[in-house]
Amino acid sequence: MKKIPHFRRNAGGPMSGMTEKIEWKLSKGPQTGQQLADHFKLTLGQINTIMRGSFRGETSKVSFGEPYPTEGRAMDRLYTLEKKPKRVMHKEKKQIILNYLQYEEQRRA
Repeated sequence: MKKIPHFRRNAGGPMSGMTEKIEWKLSKGPQTGQQLADHFKLTLGQINTIMRGSFRGETSKVSFGEPYPTEGRAMDRLYTLEKKPKRVMHKEKKQIILNYLQYEEQRRA
């Protein structure tokens, strides 16, 4: 089984790696916020906060359905994983020259 790449290595915290766990769950098919909340033993409000604050980078893309009211004041949505997670390799950084004479010697050699 091919594993979904992990992007952050957070240590500790009860919400550590939650976006990766949500990506894994959404890779199996579309889910509502309540289904995700039940699976991860969180409230619907916590799931909505995570979904609002995450999935904006280059690694993966999640589409949000139209909100609909649930019993109480909470709003629920259907979440779908549009773009599969991928590792993002950063571009090579330029070399910082601290000693110009030493740099010239290395370049000539």
